Amino acid sequence: MTEGYEATLSHIVSKYGIDLAQPSPFILAVNRQTDLPLLFRELGFTSGAEVGVLAGEYSEKLCREIPDATIYSIDPWQHYPVHKNFRPAWVYETLYQQACARLAPYDNSRIIRKTSTEASADFADGSLDFVFIDADHRFQHIANDIANWSRKVKIGGIISGHDFAPGAASKNFCHVPEVVTAWCAAYRIHPWFVLDWPLERSWLWVKMENFP
Repeated sequence: MTEGYEATLSHIVSKYGIDLAQPSPFILAVNRQTDLPLLFRELGFTSGAEVGVLAGEYSEKLCREIPDATIYSIDPWQHYPVHKNFRPAWVYETLYQQACARLAPYDNSRIIRKTSTEASADFADGSLDFVFIDADHRFQHIANDIANWSRKVKIGGIISGHDFAPGAASKNFCHVPEVVTAWCAAYRIHPWFVLDWPLERSWLWVKMENFP
């Protein structure tokens, strides 16, 4: 284990009273809207990315709550043909304009209008303190996002994302729980965490080493 990994994990274990002898995932009563930015700030993080932005509400929270961190807001703002995507194509330009207006007051905001894969190529490996993935939730896409963006996070940084919603796949093709669970099993990630809050669930782990 590296010093950075141990420091981040120790902070989380102490903050939430975690017994690492228990199996993962650890279910934490944590609100990603308020508690997660606070955690990033406590850890002294200075760079992070939200992948999948839409109107920019969460990017704004990150910019506001972590003013010393550069926040990259990444989204192509384009329609993609996924089952039950009821937004018409023209809506995405409106959402882009809303995100730009919402984030304009923040000097620490950087908007990148590219696909997740395209944008990940612009970042050096290990250059980010955290990533929050909330883009295309279909199986292959979430797997690609975790693979691509995990490399961009430093050792001791946090890899996280939205919509860990068991049972959602049958309704709206959200495969986040299946991919995250399989990824952690395949790479023997322990501990990893589910942030359980009314009406939404997120997930995260601390990056221990460079893989895949």
